[in-house]
Amino acid sequence: MENYNPTGIIRERLKLIEKKHGVKIIYTVESGSRAWGSASKDSDYDIRFIYN
Repeated sequence: MENYNPTGIIRERLKLIEKKHGVKIIYTVESGSRAWGSASKDSDYDIRFIYN
């Protein structure tokens, strides 16, 4: 997958959440193994956010 862009995919999903639930996401942070620098090639993306 040479055009795989996880950042773009995550941003799109966050926009969908805002639209679906009528909220505004005001802060987003990556958590889990990627944030701690211990991710493997099979690690997922753990995202937490604060909304208003």
